[in-house]
Amino acid sequence: MTLLKELVSETTKVREVTEQDDSQIKAEEYVSGFNAWLHHHIAPSPPIWNTAMFEASALTVVSYFLATHGFYEEATAMLREVLEGFLTRLCWDSKNDQSQSIHPLQIIEGKKTIDYWEWESGRTETYLSPRKIWSILFENSNIKHYQDTYQLKQEIDILLNLLNKYVHGRPDSRHSPGKTRSSLINARFNREDFNLWFTRLRTIYGFISILSALSYPNLLEMRVADNFMILDPIATGRVKTILGR
Repeated sequence: MTLLKELVSETTKVREVTEQDDSQIKAEEYVSGFNAWLHHHIAPSPPIWNTAMFEASALTVVSYFLATHGFYEEATAMLREVLEGFLTRLCWDSKNDQSQSIHPLQIIEGKKTIDYWEWESGRTETYLSPRKIWSILFENSNIKHYQDTYQLKQEIDILLNLLNKYVHGRPDSRHSPGKTRSSLINARFNREDFNLWFTRLRTIYGFISILSALSYPNLLEMRVADNFMILDPIATGRVKTILGR
């Protein structure tokens, strides 16, 4: 049996067991929740935020695939890209909104602003620092008000620091008693590891939904917000309080 066939065979067994677990069914609702935001009817449509949500949705699907096939560490590492990528693109989206009153928009293959397109297409080595990203996001009064009330940035920073350990191959979970590294040899369903991944996925869904609703309050008046209201009613209530709704 070739390595590829063995890999498919063993991880398929994991997926089949995972499909019988209630957590998998719930996790799929959150994975679908990212994509649900894209069915909005904001006019004019915000192309950078659309890209941010599309990328988050696509990467979440990959993370979900890895988790359901037993690669929990890799699935968790992917979540950092989901969250960091969204924050960076939302920052560019905010920068673009701020520039509209100063400079006319330049459309390049559907992307607004030359600087953003240079970053999005990988043609620049210039990256926005976390400090710069939050500085720009806090210029949105809704996000700043939410931060002052609920310390959103601190919660996101804590999660990103944890996810960084997975990206760099040194997660705390690997060295816990009875734990082993995700690999073909150890491919098996582990409810604790899956639920840990799911908890982080759910948290990121909440962060991204909160920031989206604060950036585009009209989203809450659209059917696309139904998932958010069902999946994270506490966050939905907090956002409505901040927005005075």
